[in-house]
Amino acid sequence: MPVIPYRITLARRAAERLGYTFRDLDRGSGYLVEVEHDGRRVHLGDGKISAYPVNSATADHIARDKAFTNVVLDRAGLPNLGGQLFFANTRFAEFRDASREIADHIDRLGYPCFVKPNQGSKGRHAQIVHTAEKMRAYVTLVADEIDQILVQDIVEADEYRVFVEHGTALFSYRKQPADAAQAANLAAGAKPVEFTLTPRQTLAALALDAAEALDLAIAGIDIFVLADGSMRIVEVNCNPALDSLQMLELDEIGIGIWERMLTRLLAA
Repeated sequence: MPVIPYRITLARRAAERLGYTFRDLDRGSGYLVEVEHDGRRVHLGDGKISAYPVNSATADHIARDKAFTNVVLDRAGLPNLGGQLFFANTRFAEFRDASREIADHIDRLGYPCFVKPNQGSKGRHAQIVHTAEKMRAYVTLVADEIDQILVQDIVEADEYRVFVEHGTALFSYRKQPADAAQAANLAAGAKPVEFTLTPRQTLAALALDAAEALDLAIAGIDIFVLADGSMRIVEVNCNPALDSLQMLELDEIGIGIWERMLTRLLAA
C-alpha cells in the first residue's frame, strides 16, 4: 500500500474540515491531488510538484536555482552565502560560454570548500571537499546526475529554518545535526530543536525580506546565525517540507497552513 506524503495527508485533512472535495489522482500515492469547492479546483502534489500553488511558477523556478536565488538576494541587499556556479558535465555546452566548466577550475579553487547541486534538495550530494583530487572524485560521482554545482566557502554556524506564510513568520526551529560530521538537514538525520511559534525578531525579519525579494507567498528560509550574531541566508525553499511538524507531532499547525491556503484559492 502506498505511503502518502505527509504534506498531502495534511492537505486532505484540511480539505475534509473545510468540506471541500479531495481527490487523489495518482492511484493513492498522493503525488498529484485535486481539491474542489463550489466548481473551482486546484491541483497540488509532492515530489517535484509544488505543494503550495499560491507560489507563482516564476518564483518557484527561481528559488529552485540556488545561484539565481543568491543573485536576487544580492539585488535586495540581503546577506547570503554566495558561491561560484560551475557546470559538472558537458551536456548542452554548445548553449553556454566556456567560463564555468568545473574541469578548468578545480586546481584554482580554495580548499576546503563546500559543494552542492545548484538544483537539489534534502542535502543530497552536499558536502565538504578538502582537496582538488577529492573534487575530481566528487565531479565524477555526480556528473551523470547533476548538471550544475555550487561551490561555497565553509561557514560554521547554527542553522535555523523559518517558515514564512503570506508575510508572517509562522514558526522557526534550529537544526541540530546528528553529529558534527553531518549536515544540518532533517533528511540527513538532524533534529528540530528550539521550535517556536514566535521566532526571534531578527530571524523573522530576514526571512520575511527573503520571501518578499523572491515573491514567495510560502517559503522555508534557512539562515545561519554566526557567533557574532550576524546572519546569512543559506537557502530559500519554495516547496518546504514540514518534516519538523511531523517529528514534533504538530499536525494541527500543518493542517492550518492548508486550511488557509485552500480557502484563499477556492473560496475567494
